[in-house]
Amino acid sequence: MAFRKIAKLILTSVAITHLFCSCVKNILGCHQSFSFTVNAKVYPDKDTVNIGDTIFVEVNFPTMLSDSSSNAITDLSGASGVSTDMGFVKLASDSPIVLDDAVPDFDFELIYGKEIPPRPQDKELIKLFSFDETAGRFLFKLAIIPKDTGTFRFGLASAPDVEQKNSTCPTFTLNYLLKNTTNQHYYLYPGGTGVSPGGADYYFYVK
Repeated sequence: MAFRKIAKLILTSVAITHLFCSCVKNILGCHQSFSFTVNAKVYPDKDTVNIGDTIFVEVNFPTMLSDSSSNAITDLSGASGVSTDMGFVKLASDSPIVLDDAVPDFDFELIYGKEIPPRPQDKELIKLFSFDETAGRFLFKLAIIPKDTGTFRFGLASAPDVEQKNSTCPTFTLNYLLKNTTNQHYYLYPGGTGVSPGGADYYFYVK
């Protein structure tokens, strides 16, 4: 069970570390597989907090995205699927590594975005959110309030099925990245010292 959870969270936190846009024609002549990476942030950026403290997670980016290599502009105004799945785990043991589902260990206040109910079997592991769109930007902001002590991890999974308004093609993947804005505190995770952050996972200790 622990290995299944570890594998699931590794898969949900993988993000591409640079901005690119590529396309491949399928048999219908439809261009697909466009991908962008946008910055997310976590603050206050502390590796240790107290029960009852508030941690904010925020993503804020324009609806018009530019490919750095081709200068092509993609308009995602009105797009569907701009969202993230957030997995929450607690380090129950570091030898061997055992991770417990941790959504019940937190209170949540959603400031921007809309919550989507997860599958019943995932409700203690995952929170799902779509983003708000306003004034030419997509916004997501979540307040996380810990209720228990321990070492915790959460991550922002990419959005793999973003569709432009009135179109099912092309589709886009949005990847979220923390390393440009936030210390991800990998040293709190067993074996994490020296890891080069490449995704949107975040570690912290609650005392």
